Amino acid sequence: LCLLDLDMTCFWGNDANDLGCAMQWMARPRHLLRQLYSILWNPAASAAIADLRTTHNTEIVIYTMRGALLNYRSPFRRLTLSLQWDPSWHYEQVTIVNNEAVPQQVLSIPGDVKTAADILDTYSGVEDLLDRERA
Repeated sequence: LCLLDLDMTCFWGNDANDLGCAMQWMARPRHLLRQLYSILWNPAASAAIADLRTTHNTEIVIYTMRGALLNYRSPFRRLTLSLQWDPSWHYEQVTIVNNEAVPQQVLSIPGDVKTAADILDTYSGVEDLLDRERA
């Protein structure tokens, strides 16, 4: 398994995910989003993946430490919602920080999920999402 961090590793700069989200919110066409990421993509990441695959049969996973898919601060209700998706996507992981075990909630979205709508269709949280929060 090869983990690739989005910011500063796969993409130049630390706003690559934000730029892509902003373009989607502004209803920019997919080809412009692809063009943006082709400019921001770090070619060293491609070389590292190619080198790794010459000696290992491995899966590539892109991850981010952003928690907005687990805890959402709703501007419409002025509260934070604890989000739950397909239960098989959620698990708890314990990390040692300063010699103390710290539990962390992890969300692992399968690679066959293609759109945000696919994720929203699995929503199973206690609080129903407003239509404006789903948009």
